[in-house]
Amino acid sequence: MNIYIDLFSFGLETLTYLLISCSILGTSLSKTYHPLFYALSYFVIGSALTHFLPDFLGWIILCILCLCMYKCIFRKPWFTTLIINIICYVFLTTLQNFYTLVTYYLNITDINIIATSGSIFALFVSWCISHFLPLSDLFKKFMHGSKFIKFLLIHVYIIFIIEIGIRKYTNIDTIVALPLITAFAVIIIITDIIILHQQLIIARQQHDIASYMTYQPMMSDLIDDIRGKQHDFNNEIAAIRMLPFTHKDYDSLRDALINCSDMVISEYREADLLKINLTVLAGFIHSKIIQSEKTGKCINLIILEHTLKSQMPEYELIRVIGVLVDNALEAIRQGESISLHLDSKENKIIISTLNEGPELTQDLRQKMFTKGYTTKTADRTRHGQGLPNLKKLVEQYDGKIYMENSYSVDKTFIKVEVVV
Repeated sequence: MNIYIDLFSFGLETLTYLLISCSILGTSLSKTYHPLFYALSYFVIGSALTHFLPDFLGWIILCILCLCMYKCIFRKPWFTTLIINIICYVFLTTLQNFYTLVTYYLNITDINIIATSGSIFALFVSWCISHFLPLSDLFKKFMHGSKFIKFLLIHVYIIFIIEIGIRKYTNIDTIVALPLITAFAVIIIITDIIILHQQLIIARQQHDIASYMTYQPMMSDLIDDIRGKQHDFNNEIAAIRMLPFTHKDYDSLRDALINCSDMVISEYREADLLKINLTVLAGFIHSKIIQSEKTGKCINLIILEHTLKSQMPEYELIRVIGVLVDNALEAIRQGESISLHLDSKENKIIISTLNEGPELTQDLRQKMFTKGYTTKTADRTRHGQGLPNLKKLVEQYDGKIYMENSYSVDKTFIKVEVVV
């Protein structure tokens, strides 16, 4: 290949990389850090490497230099920089392979024409995609999505690296062998998908087993506690039956009956936990109720639906309830109470807490989901992490978090609701 054609193609590839990268990050080159300087430096050093080290080692160094160029221009974390680099590499290599096959079947054999037209074709397609597709939104969803997809992308990248290496540094005619290489790559990718999927299933099962081992004894404690209260039930019924003999007027009898029945209802409300289909979750809630009682605070549990359905695994639901309950309990004083509501609609679980709190302004709503922000004055380093982490966890399962005020007489309450 003519050296000038090689340099021209190399320059167009660099420009294509930058174009796609800016579109992925939703920014323009003018808002990056000295793109012209770093791109020219990469171009000059890369051209020298291609000339003096035209072997596998030089190519590997060139790939590392490309990653460093991304890091210097965009100043993003290394993992994000690596993912952007991989996306651009896989995309550009796919275009080049497609164009190479087209020229092969059209009997175009001039390597200079193929290199020049191929680079221009890749640049044009990249420009169209960056202008007409929401790459920035897609990338944000990708980065917030499952690690499974990221690992799969890295596997595809490795396969392309092998394919490019075979093309550049062996005598194998990759154009003829490209369908075979592609079929081999597809088989490897499918195998990786199956293996990674099985690993995810195993990881979830291990989480479920760990949660079961931790909270199942608490469920047993709940059963023992309710059995113990059943022995007192007859005495409580007898006490209610004696109320008409100890309270002669209607008003006093009514007040005594209400107080006594409220006490009985509150004592046996925890029995509702036995009806929940998620036994580990029930055991966890029981443990939170016991812990709150030890600190002089109370959790009023209200279960509207006992068959709870959600795409989120049970061990993740425990994390959600843990954050909501802990935040609500920390916001009240000793002797006060919070409410925990459980419901399920349209195959989603609805978890909400209600506690006394301040008026929610727009500024306060945003700050509460900012990592590190807390209203606690003591031991601030241990607070300000719950709600931001909860938001990230819920979004992984396409859930929603709602926050609003409710009012009763002269009190203001904060209601936090998670639907997932």
